[in-house]
Amino acid sequence: MSRTHTTSLEKSLALLRSIVADGGNTPFNEIAAGLDLPLSTAYRLASQLVDAGFASRYGPNLYGPGLAATLLYSQSDASAHITRVARPLLKQLSLETGLTSHLGILESGMVTYKIRIPGRPPRAASFTREGMQLEAYCSALGKVLLAGLPDIDLDDYLHEGAFVPLTPHTLIEPASLKQEILKTRQTGFAIDDREVSEDMICLAVPVAGPLGETVAAVSVSMLVGKGQNTDPMGFHPFLETCARTLGELLGAPRDAAQEADQRS
Repeated sequence: MSRTHTTSLEKSLALLRSIVADGGNTPFNEIAAGLDLPLSTAYRLASQLVDAGFASRYGPNLYGPGLAATLLYSQSDASAHITRVARPLLKQLSLETGLTSHLGILESGMVTYKIRIPGRPPRAASFTREGMQLEAYCSALGKVLLAGLPDIDLDDYLHEGAFVPLTPHTLIEPASLKQEILKTRQTGFAIDDREVSEDMICLAVPVAGPLGETVAAVSVSMLVGKGQNTDPMGFHPFLETCARTLGELLGAPRDAAQEADQRS
């Protein structure tokens, strides 16, 4: 395939991603401008997407997702896809760090552990298992996933009810939790310092999806032992590399990867 065709495909996919993300609310000329596309090129590509059923014309200067895009999205199992793509990367992460690595997604306010790759003794944590669910407020994975929610959804979660302490270190006050989650948004990582188990510390970072949204989180967990370094930030570069690579494989926009690089 020639570079011209590749570039045209890249432009079409970027335009489709923006149209789906917007949902038909923004004037099309503004969407084209945001992608640095000449308006004539943008209309030509949009016309091709309409012909293929991936976009629909909602009105003058307005495009939204087409039926084909909607059906593909609704019928796909996003978590299964993420899990399959992520597993080799988490195996590499555990090999590099010696720690237990996880991938989690948010489901109804709970973190579902989709992947668990065991690390090596004596630092490898053994608390978790694949398929288990844990309350989001007390884990590093959960804090990262909560930080990816829109403000209104985050506030709803924090007002749902009382939070139960799993250890003496668990944050349970909604105001403190919100402050911690907002900090996670700024820094791009979260730490669970013995909040789930008194002998475990976890570090987690977000994984970006095609629209720049947080679709999952990855973490490493270590046991706390006497005479051992319990600062998880030494493993942050390995975790960021894993999350960034996974995001790229999932089609995350380049600016999401650049933000991760700036935080590293």
